[in-house]
Amino acid sequence: YSVLSPEADLSFVASAESAFIQGSAYLDDRPGAPLRFNAEANLTQIIAREERAIEGNVLRSELDSRIKDTFTNNSGSFETIAFPAGAFDVPDDVGDGKPRLAIIHHQALDIGSNVDEVPELISSIYQRKGQDGSGFRQLRNNLIFLVADERNAPHMLATVSKHLALRELRRPERLGELADHQQAQVAELAKRSEAEIAIAIQQCYRHLFYPSRTALGGGSITLDLATIDQTSASERPASGHVQIVRQLASIGKLKTGEDQPDQPSYIRDRTPLKREGQMTAASLRAEFRKDPSLPMHVG
Repeated sequence: YSVLSPEADLSFVASAESAFIQGSAYLDDRPGAPLRFNAEANLTQIIAREERAIEGNVLRSELDSRIKDTFTNNSGSFETIAFPAGAFDVPDDVGDGKPRLAIIHHQALDIGSNVDEVPELISSIYQRKGQDGSGFRQLRNNLIFLVADERNAPHMLATVSKHLALRELRRPERLGELADHQQAQVAELAKRSEAEIAIAIQQCYRHLFYPSRTALGGGSITLDLATIDQTSASERPASGHVQIVRQLASIGKLKTGEDQPDQPSYIRDRTPLKREGQMTAASLRAEFRKDPSLPMHVG
């Protein structure tokens, strides 16, 4: 009652109380207990202590593995290339026939809501190929880039850190040190953390640089930017490729076997068919992989 006033927003009071209960390190955390403090640390403090003990390389390894699992689907629409450091990590060939999805490591690059030009790392990979980057990439319409959101990266790291702390506390020798109600809470939190990690990763990795006839910022690099909204990013945890397919299909960049084909006259005029009169199916498919103004084909 001490925070109430004639203009108080009651929803703010309720959310503040909820945040206090969740974050307090010494609040009595027994089920049904009144709001009162204990001298001993509660489960919030115990988990935080475990998080501080996690080594940086362990956290990075776990997060990297989770990101790969979230966006890799061998039966999906893309061939995933995780964390390329340069053009030499991304082949310029047909491969298994699927477009390539390059996931840029969040420590190498993350972006905000306002992007005026294509970042240097992405520009270099998109335009070059080979060990020394001396060659020019031919199949530019066969490659898209997935980039982290700088605002959501800290939450993604914190979610994985909490999961690792809970995994440590679930070890039998550690679990026995906790009260019965804390043991039940650890089990429940650990179970929920799996889905929370997948959602946090998908909400962070939601910026797509894709080949386009219009260049971002009016530059010379034929890439544009699409951002997956938060609601779509939270759907189907651990199936990150689904949201990418949906986003590219919604802007007409990606076509599957179920979509209506382009008009024959449009394809004729956009490819060497008009000049040469005939092409093999393989050569025609290659043109789609080269020209950024054409849609990507899957299946």
